[in-house]
Amino acid sequence: MTDDTIDQELRRQLEAATSGASVGAVFTLRSPGLGTFLSPEETASMARKVLDEATHSSGSKPQAVQVFANLQSFAVQGSSALVNAIIARPEIETAMANEQSEAMLIKPVARRPASRKRQVR
Repeated sequence: MTDDTIDQELRRQLEAATSGASVGAVFTLRSPGLGTFLSPEETASMARKVLDEATHSSGSKPQAVQVFANLQSFAVQGSSALVNAIIARPEIETAMANEQSEAMLIKPVARRPASRKRQVR
């Protein structure tokens, strides 16, 4: 996984996590090919495989897992070691912090009153 596919907030949370501290992350699985997507069954199977191998390599089990089968992704709450082990897997396309520190809404540049245009009949 390249550095630009890991959310900066997740990176910050992983660096700040103390030993045994829990981190929440959402992962998108890599598509099998350009313009193709995993089926819900393939998504569930691949997520299970990634979690099993990351659990084995990190020595840490997830506290919570939610698979979004129709979205080719899954969420994990677990130790920083486990989250880093998942990130290292080649099946992972992107990783994002489950909880963001700042508002995700786009803030308006300038305020102005709303106006209604009159319809001509």
